[in-house]
Amino acid sequence: AETSEVAHRGIMPAFGNAGGKYFLKQSSWPYNTGNKTVTYHLFHHHGDAFSCLYDTVPATLDVSHDTCIVYGSTTFSVTATDSSFIALSNDGELLAAAYGAGSTPVVMTIPVLPLGAMVQVTVTMKNCFRYEDMVPVVTDLLIADFSANLTQVCTGNTVDFTDLSSGDPTAWEWTFEGGTPDASTEQNPTGILYDVAGNFSVSLTITKGGDTSTETKSDYINTYYTPTADFEEGPLCEEIPVEFTDLSNPNGGTITNWMWNFGDPNSGIHDTSSMQNPTHIYINPGTYIVSLSVTNNGTCTDTHNKEIVVESKPAQAGTPQGDATICQASTGNIFITEGTPLATSYEWVIDPSETGTITGTGLEITLDVAENFTGSAVLRVRGVNDCGNGGISEALVLDVQAVLPAPANAPAGPDVVDLKDVTSSDFTGTEVPGAIGYTWSIDPENAGDLTPDGLNLMVTWDPDFRGEAGITYAGVTDECDGRFSPAKVVTVKNTLGINEFNAYNIAVYPNPNTGKFNLLLNTNEQSVVNIKIFNLLGTLVYTEENVPIYHKLTKTVDLSSLPKGIYHMKVHGSKGTSIIRVVIDR
Repeated sequence: AETSEVAHRGIMPAFGNAGGKYFLKQSSWPYNTGNKTVTYHLFHHHGDAFSCLYDTVPATLDVSHDTCIVYGSTTFSVTATDSSFIALSNDGELLAAAYGAGSTPVVMTIPVLPLGAMVQVTVTMKNCFRYEDMVPVVTDLLIADFSANLTQVCTGNTVDFTDLSSGDPTAWEWTFEGGTPDASTEQNPTGILYDVAGNFSVSLTITKGGDTSTETKSDYINTYYTPTADFEEGPLCEEIPVEFTDLSNPNGGTITNWMWNFGDPNSGIHDTSSMQNPTHIYINPGTYIVSLSVTNNGTCTDTHNKEIVVESKPAQAGTPQGDATICQASTGNIFITEGTPLATSYEWVIDPSETGTITGTGLEITLDVAENFTGSAVLRVRGVNDCGNGGISEALVLDVQAVLPAPANAPAGPDVVDLKDVTSSDFTGTEVPGAIGYTWSIDPENAGDLTPDGLNLMVTWDPDFRGEAGITYAGVTDECDGRFSPAKVVTVKNTLGINEFNAYNIAVYPNPNTGKFNLLLNTNEQSVVNIKIFNLLGTLVYTEENVPIYHKLTKTVDLSSLPKGIYHMKVHGSKGTSIIRVVIDR
């Protein structure tokens, strides 16, 4: 029988698979239905009818072609492996196709392409690696052109320039407005520094033979100042919004972007912000690193990092300490607290508020009790800082005891005391109901010494005191002094004459005088005396202590600075006292 041989079509297993699938579907083989399904799927998943498998290791194509296309040219020459497929395309559009002819170049017709266009050369062949290359459209004309690696620049940075001129120039002259250096003759100058903000032009002039070409790109390099990032924040408290305030300096530019990172990753998407003045809530106290990046004109960026410490409110303050039993209308009652960490001051609270007035905001305060308040009150304290009020302390319960009323009348006693006749006086009060004792007072305190005995008082008068003294008394209980009685006013004087008491044979001359006089003392023995001079109000105007006398003393006394009037000189020593009237009359 006559036979024919089918040409080999390569390894295409999917054709066999497809036929097998249909055969298995029509037959009962295999008899096991489950196996039949598996076999069907095996054939089906092996590939489609156009799958192709290589049966040799791919080879490398031998390809050479023009390295550029001269502007206006309509041909392109390619030398490629025999029977390989050649395709030319531009921006995805097929320009021409042909088959390689081994060592013989294939000339392909192409349309006129614009200057600068890029043509893709693709060569393929079965069992060979694909070949691809890009070929530019150039010109033989001398045309200057260039590019820069940066056109948006921050001050202080550099720019590199690349020559893109056509026509194979032999010399280059660059000028860089605003740059340092401001000119170059290199083909591809690098490191041109721009340290001033502005929009600057760049110019390139190329030369070949007697021909030149110049390209100037106006405002080609845009330089911006770099900002200085800075900010402030507060209050730094947990669970309270922290306000961040942008203090950045644009340094002559315009800040267009802000990017904050609050250093609080547990806050999730809230850990960053692009607002100029954002807020952030820190749930936990602690130390955080906050970062602010600011950008000028969308180009130049500076970053500032700052460590902040987020505080918490003070803890509960310690219970107030002090005398829990105090008296009605008493003043200066002192109370203290051990305080609490983080507190910068303290708030003291008395309840009821009518109890009295608190003075102080620290660890120690004073309480002045109101005139009419008695009974129970509670005192508490809490720490305070910028984050708010801390927990209030446990209460100190105060017992404000009533004081006894003032006696209705002043104590009984003399109205006038003459120290010429007496050195002490007795005074008597009347009983105050509820009193277990009595306290006495004299005003001024230097009028004399007090010797109290219940409702009775003896005052030993100071021999130098002259004038009025007030005597008062009050009933007392175990805790409180009562209110004081009206004052008994006593006038204290001394009418002793010169001849009535003259232990030192004192003499003054001249007398009257102008304020300057001689004092003569005659003791007939060695002695030491104190000399004092008083005006008629009892005020001491002159004193001299421990003046020695050797039997007789003559001394000049100068009172010329005193006004004219009557004065009393008192000389006191171991022998006794001498008093003499001195008259100053000008």
